[in-house]
Amino acid sequence: MRVLRCRDDQTGRLVLVAELLAASAEDLRVLGTFANQIASVSHEVLLPLTDHFVNEGHYYLVCDDPGGQDLERALRSRGGPLPEADILQQIHRLLDGLEYLHTQHPPIYLGDPTASDVWLRENGEWALAPFTLARPIGTAPSAYRAPELSAPGAEPNAVSDIYAIGAIGYHASTGWPPPTAEQIKAGTPLNPPRALNPTLTTLSEQGLLRAMQLRLPNRYQTAREMRVALDTVQIMASRPATFALDAAAAMTAPPPGPHAAAPGVPPGSVPAAGQMPPPGYVTPYPPPPQKRGMSVGCIVSLAVLLTLVLGAACIAIALLFTPLRSTLSMQPADVTGVVSSSATDEPALATEPTVTSETPEPALPPLPTIEPILLGPNAITIDSANTITQTREITTAQFGPIAYSSDGTLLAVAVSEQVSLRDATTLDEVANFPGHTGSVTSLAWSADSALLATGASNDNTIRVWDVKTPQIQHVLTGHTGWIRSLAFAPNGTMLASGSTDKT
Repeated sequence: MRVLRCRDDQTGRLVLVAELLAASAEDLRVLGTFANQIASVSHEVLLPLTDHFVNEGHYYLVCDDPGGQDLERALRSRGGPLPEADILQQIHRLLDGLEYLHTQHPPIYLGDPTASDVWLRENGEWALAPFTLARPIGTAPSAYRAPELSAPGAEPNAVSDIYAIGAIGYHASTGWPPPTAEQIKAGTPLNPPRALNPTLTTLSEQGLLRAMQLRLPNRYQTAREMRVALDTVQIMASRPATFALDAAAAMTAPPPGPHAAAPGVPPGSVPAAGQMPPPGYVTPYPPPPQKRGMSVGCIVSLAVLLTLVLGAACIAIALLFTPLRSTLSMQPADVTGVVSSSATDEPALATEPTVTSETPEPALPPLPTIEPILLGPNAITIDSANTITQTREITTAQFGPIAYSSDGTLLAVAVSEQVSLRDATTLDEVANFPGHTGSVTSLAWSADSALLATGASNDNTIRVWDVKTPQIQHVLTGHTGWIRSLAFAPNGTMLASGSTDKT
């Protein structure tokens, strides 16, 4: 499956389109059944499925573009993990949506999500693309796929979805996706999250590691269970460290057995999981951990004692070697192997070059001459490519087309319904061209960089701007559809435009 970011020709809005290849008519029928069920559900964390259809053996799923970036691109552009508090809050929302999907009839599962299924909106909220709900379990390695789903014929379930949520949290917390289940089984270790992000708290690390256990019984069994554990993480974050360590031990411990009844309460009245305890029932708490090892006073005393012993040993060694060093310094020098500088002495080392009578090897034939390719001064070559580095970055909510002026001094950046004109060197904004009624879809510079033509969706007009003023110079009308493309003639006297009205 591949996911494309497209623009709807009829409405002009940005959409995400997933293309699924079906092997048979039966696969298309099953995908249609899944798509109908997905289109009927609604949750704030799930992007609504707005359309689905079949075309030439492919099944297409469509949802509105949420803006922002998918998780992988967001982490790459950020250059590191997301803040822990934000991650916990957003995973809490994902788990809430997961619980909603699991209670449908029949249940709906994430199955085999990818990084492109998790989107980070501009306001920081995470959104889940609906494509993963209909996509079959894949065979290519995936960092988010639960290990048990690698078996032939395996079906997703609530516990496999828990693994996927844990892997998503791991990726967001460390900036690195976890190794795939196949890599882990082959011996690749799963690095603890705190080894990659030391600022992560112990509680969060233990919660993620429990969600990603290879054995199903060791994971959280429901989305609600993991959500409650994350609530504990957020509550314990403000408590002393001893509370946090005890809570971490509880999060990684296996599920406890049945509690013992308090004195006077019949054994049969011990509450089952999810039931309210009867009157007189007391929930037992584990005994406080016993202190082990030496006290601080003992450790300090031992350190002082070792320091005194080492100091005495150093003094004794210094006194022992002082007479010996004096004796060695008084002995006459008797160094062998020194080359004499006297003319009568024979040199100890031969310094004359050795002459051989071997025939010299024939010279290699000269390499063929290659005529150099004439390139412009700013052309990108293999050598110059190594010197290309990122200097500055433009970040905004929504980008349209981007175009340098012909002389290379200005950069036009389409941002939603307007165009930002920036200095090509500093990227500082020098002018702003508003006025379109839809998102800008096309830009064109004149050859002398004096004029900039712009077109937009939901707008049948073309605007031509005088860059030097900067003011609008012309508003061209005549199209009955929105503008898709623009191009100036090389001599600057003509402007060609293409529209959805097919003219």
